[in-house]
Amino acid sequence: EYSSSEGDDNAEVMKVASGGSKIWDFSYYVDDERNYQDFFGIEQLETNRFVVVGQEQINGENWDAIVFKLDSNGEILSQEHYGDSVLDDWFIDVTVTENGEPVYAGIRNGVYDDEANEYNFYDGWVYYDGSTSTWSEEVTIDDLNRFNSISTDGNRIVAGGVSLVEEGGQRDGLVVEYGLDGTRNWRLTTDESEDYNIDDVFVSGNDTYVAGEIYISDSNNFDGSLRKYTTATDSN
Repeated sequence: EYSSSEGDDNAEVMKVASGGSKIWDFSYYVDDERNYQDFFGIEQLETNRFVVVGQEQINGENWDAIVFKLDSNGEILSQEHYGDSVLDDWFIDVTVTENGEPVYAGIRNGVYDDEANEYNFYDGWVYYDGSTSTWSEEVTIDDLNRFNSISTDGNRIVAGGVSLVEEGGQRDGLVVEYGLDGTRNWRLTTDESEDYNIDDVFVSGNDTYVAGEIYISDSNNFDGSLRKYTTATDSN
């Protein structure tokens, strides 16, 4: 995102050369509404085609997930909005399967409390955007659930994020694996006595790697954490 001269945030994609110089940039905004837009994730669909995901505020109120497909020159090939017309939804990350199908991850059903200036509820959300079929899965463990990252390898799709109880409740890492048809293979939450948050996931063969942070009570700090999970045992 970048802040425009009008004071709102616009979604931005930039292509740079290997030396770091800018080749082009693409900015998304709506002239007559000046809503807020953000891009959070990008992946290559195929040669010279890319998919970017994020969120857009609609009429200054709720948020919708947005998906743009661009060519290598930054021109729009398609754009879509996803989500409820009243609640808040957005995509935070995207991955692409071996057959070129994008899969999005983020949140759905966000309920915002204007007076308290905080969210009361939202679900983790995975959406498979296939050419012949689509599926959607919402995951609820505690009050606030979010997928920060998604990765795929072969017939496996893994989303990772965080689940927590509102008002200062403990944060648990959240990991879910699906088949390409949307079947949930397994789901786990970290059972730490301290806060744990998953920021990124990477799938390779039968293994799942997660990167994030864990609260260290002795030092009152968060430490970086890298873990490896096996799909057969749901253990680290």
